Amino acid sequence: MPPTNAAKDNAGDDEQSQPLVHKLQETVEREAGKRSDRRIRRYCVGCYAALSAAVGRARAKLKAKRVTTECRACSKQPRFCFDCFAKYHESQLRTVK
Repeated sequence: MPPTNAAKDNAGDDEQSQPLVHKLQETVEREAGKRSDRRIRRYCVGCYAALSAAVGRARAKLKAKRVTTECRACSKQPRFCFDCFAKYHESQLRTVK
């Protein structure tokens, strides 16, 4: 007998009861070959988006920050610098008291 809708709803409640915590974490990806001790750096999505809108793609590729930190709680695990992470997630990490 297939599970009822009530059983499906109860299973989803356990996942939703724990809030999703967004935090920056270092990536586990490493470069190949002689540089295997280094992490792969990619463009910060916030810096790149702002720069590409302002000055174009070619200039943004040169000026955007390259980072090794990502938000694993987001669906596509985007890369962020500290400034853009706080801006996009409305985080309390950078509040000054």
